Parts: sequence; C-alpha cells; structure tokens
Amino acid sequence: MLKEIIKKYKFDFKEDRIGPDCPFTHWKLYFKNTIEKLCNSKFAYFGEKAEFRASAYAITYFKISLGNNIVIRPNSMLFASPNVGGGGYSYRR
Repeated sequence: MLKEIIKKYKFDFKEDRIGPDCPFTHWKLYFKNTIEKLCNSKFAYFGEKAEFRASAYAITYFKISLGNNIVIRPNSMLFASPNVGGGGYSYRR
C-alpha cells in the first residue's frame, strides 16, 4: 500500500494536470492563499483575482492562461493540446 501512495504522489507532481484525481495538489484548491501559489507556479499565466476552484480540471495546464477576474468553477474542464506546437487556451476579459 505504501508503494501505491508513493506512486500516486509522484504522479500528482509529474503529470501536467490539476483536478480531484490528483489529491496531493487538489487539497490546495480549498484555500485562497494556496490556490494562488499553486496556480501561479503551474499555469502559463494566472491573472490578478483569478480563481481556479476545487473539483475543476486543467489538463496540460502549462499552456493555459487565465486572465484577471476569471473564475473556473467546479466540474469545469480545461484541456490544451500536449503536442509540440499544439493549441493552448487563453481566457481573458
């Protein structure tokens, strides 16, 4: 069982995804200050007063930009292409 926990821990930090299926990073989405730290380090751009709520998904987050005052609500799914030269997303107001 310990091997499975270690494997899941490594998966959560190695894969470029945020969501409920990654519990070691997902818990940070419940607290305002940890949301900002996590999202500023993961997303291509994370705007001022932007929010990425718990239970939302972001796949290939390093190609996703969230502008100022953008809120990604629970159960929302953001996908960007993992391919080199593939498309990314930019949400701005």
